[in-house]
Amino acid sequence: MFFDVGRFKQEQSALRLSGDLEQLGLRANVIQRGHFWMSSYQVLVGPYNNEEDERRINSSLRLHGFKPRPFETGSRDFAFRTMLMIGHSKLPTGDCVISWESYVANAKVKFTQEHEIVATSEGQWVRKSEKFSRDEYVYQNQADGFRPLLEIHFAGLDRALIFHNLP
Repeated sequence: MFFDVGRFKQEQSALRLSGDLEQLGLRANVIQRGHFWMSSYQVLVGPYNNEEDERRINSSLRLHGFKPRPFETGSRDFAFRTMLMIGHSKLPTGDCVISWESYVANAKVKFTQEHEIVATSEGQWVRKSEKFSRDEYVYQNQADGFRPLLEIHFAGLDRALIFHNLP
């Protein structure tokens, strides 16, 4: 988990902010984002792995006039044993990689198989009472044979990735 502190069109502006944050004793990273012919530069502070670090970094950023937004990026290997749909895309059975970028609870999710993106979707992280003991997924069998993916549970996480994926 990271805090997003700003986005810039100019790399120099992002590097200047990163340097200022490091002078405050915070670990900052500049990530280049490419969109067709334009690039932007995102400044992230972190990572933090627990609530104590999250509070400490958030407090320090706010004390210095920043308005940090929680940001997470991650990926996991996953296996689907059933043909599913996410939006209008079919998720092939077998091994794939699920990756995400999220701000607070909302997530942009990519499903990749053999280095090819096979589907993308918007999802939402929902906290659960306990950590999941294994990877699992939830889908709905419909009369027309459509099987929309509803949830993904990752082993070791206490959050589920929820998709609002019904036709």
